Amino acid sequence: MKFVKNYNSFLNESESVTEGKLEDIAAKIPFKEWYVDHDTDPEDGYHYAVAKYKGKYYGCWGAVVNAGGDLEDVDFDLEVEEITRSEYEAIS
Repeated sequence: MKFVKNYNSFLNESESVTEGKLEDIAAKIPFKEWYVDHDTDPEDGYHYAVAKYKGKYYGCWGAVVNAGGDLEDVDFDLEVEEITRSEYEAIS
């Protein structure tokens, strides 16, 4: 049982180290660098947006657009992920 407790403790520690890392990076990306994917249906009212920052590519489901379809805000508390260059170029 001791080993199981240590394993669960290890998992909890590893989650806390990586949790928020991508969100923190995404929050530093200038607003004008984000591109909204208008070809996908919004998920819970949020659109998918992509950005390039320091040679890496990021995607986030937290894009909020106005009635005209322009990007108004990006909620980085939602799923932020690293994406490939081809995925980024397909949207931007």
